[in-house]
Amino acid sequence: MGASGAASGLMGASARLIGGEGRPGPVFSRPVLGMGAAWLIVNLVLAVVGSALVPGSGDAAVGWEAHLAGFAAGVLLFGPVAWLARRG
Repeated sequence: MGASGAASGLMGASARLIGGEGRPGPVFSRPVLGMGAAWLIVNLVLAVVGSALVPGSGDAAVGWEAHLAGFAAGVLLFGPVAWLARRG
């Protein structure tokens, strides 16, 4: 996925942490849905407009798919990873 996909995963995990007030919150909490919607809109704009918004990128494409997949992975995997961390 790359570094930006991994950073997006951390954003998704952070949204769950915010929604649970310090513990893994629900997948469909207000912070997760709000951050997810905002991230979806930003990445849809990047997909439509392309690299015109990113100065100095030339013809390089932005990996918006990796951003969205990373966010979803962070949201979904945060609970099991937190559970494993508590056990260890």
